[in-house]
Amino acid sequence: MTPAEMFIVALVYVGTLLVVQRAAAFVLPDMQEICFAVAAVVGSILAGFLYHRRRKRAAPAMVVFSAGSVMAVLALVVGELSQLLWQPFSRPFMVLTIAAFATLLLPFALFRVGRSVTATEPAVEPLAATHVILVAVAALGLSAIAAMLPAPGHSAVRLVPQNFPSLTISLPDWPAEDKSARYEAGTVRLADPAGGDHFLSLRWADSEPVQPDEYVKVISAGTLEARERLPAIVCGHEGATFHLLPVGSAAGTTTEDVAIATIWYCPPDHRVLWIITHLAGPRDAMLATHQRILDSVHCHTGEGKPTAAASKIFPAFAPPPGYARDPSVDLLRYVGPRQQTIVFDAAVPGRSGLVDAVVSPDLLANLLKSSGTLTSIDGAPQSRKVSDLLGHQRRVWSATGTAAGGAAGDGPRVQVEVMVWWCDRRDMTFVGTYAAPGTHDPNEGINALLPAVCHQE
Repeated sequence: MTPAEMFIVALVYVGTLLVVQRAAAFVLPDMQEICFAVAAVVGSILAGFLYHRRRKRAAPAMVVFSAGSVMAVLALVVGELSQLLWQPFSRPFMVLTIAAFATLLLPFALFRVGRSVTATEPAVEPLAATHVILVAVAALGLSAIAAMLPAPGHSAVRLVPQNFPSLTISLPDWPAEDKSARYEAGTVRLADPAGGDHFLSLRWADSEPVQPDEYVKVISAGTLEARERLPAIVCGHEGATFHLLPVGSAAGTTTEDVAIATIWYCPPDHRVLWIITHLAGPRDAMLATHQRILDSVHCHTGEGKPTAAASKIFPAFAPPPGYARDPSVDLLRYVGPRQQTIVFDAAVPGRSGLVDAVVSPDLLANLLKSSGTLTSIDGAPQSRKVSDLLGHQRRVWSATGTAAGGAAGDGPRVQVEVMVWWCDRRDMTFVGTYAAPGTHDPNEGINALLPAVCHQE
């Protein structure tokens, strides 16, 4: 075959491959590999037609092989490019290998089709550069149209059903960086094989009903912020899906920085659950994978659910002298002789970003007010770090403000210390609060909370 004929075959092959692949993304999203077969058939017949329009005898094996080898190389190159842009193939290595091998051999079966089309036609002159330019313009136009087609995102990630206490969900079969599954709390964090800081995280915790718009601030730990909110229904429960970007990032941030989080509450199980997806590749593909996982969720299945209500986990704590336990609340709460209060919330699974991440002022204000002691805060809270006897580093915020029950800025004054730490032995985050009327040295609150331990040596 002449160079002009070979160029035309290559251009038509690439244009056909891209157009069929993007069209299949609409109608056959799970069979986009069909584009290789269609492009190989078109290219093989075209090659036979172009060769036999000049020569009426059977084509030598090397001529057929040269046409097949060019298309096979293009199958690998264009297929890899498509995988990087759109991730259409669930097993790209196997798909591209088979496609290249089949494309190399297919011309030996279809070259004769092109010969039969030109059998009654007289021989003509070889194609000129003008024909190549015309075909190149047409092929580039088709490729541009194919690239701009708004095809829906396609998930090429293979999911495997997995069972957890009162929860069934399909997740990728990837290495687990962290995995613990108790009924009252669980963490599953999978590392994306593509590398980098890409992961998929599933968590749940025993909880009262939550507002996703507030809870997303907690799970993002002040390092990410929600830029877009969409309603979500997960296993019949209302929830919300958030697009998360690094705090302060500009619009148009690359996919590498985007994460997707869905939060919902399961009343039958008395648990809040959330999934965070941060995968390599196109954003549309990541969204499609995230949605497939949500569609696979079956919570409140009852399997693995304790017969009695799940016990909340609190640290072991010996209160200072003069403090009495308050049995009227579902928390670990003590009241001191000067109306001081010490409160420990139930632990949450995993290492919360509150332990060491940069916390935004709004999130910190919500954290300090969540104790139910403050309704307003004076100025910026003070922050410091201390270590306990078990070697855990604890983070402490101290703030003064208006006590609950008074008008903002016009009620009794109260000072609060909030202590947060992560327990490596139990892989849980603990939060304690000390509050006292008036003002005091922050060390007073720190010393009151510091004896709490999450495990014994």
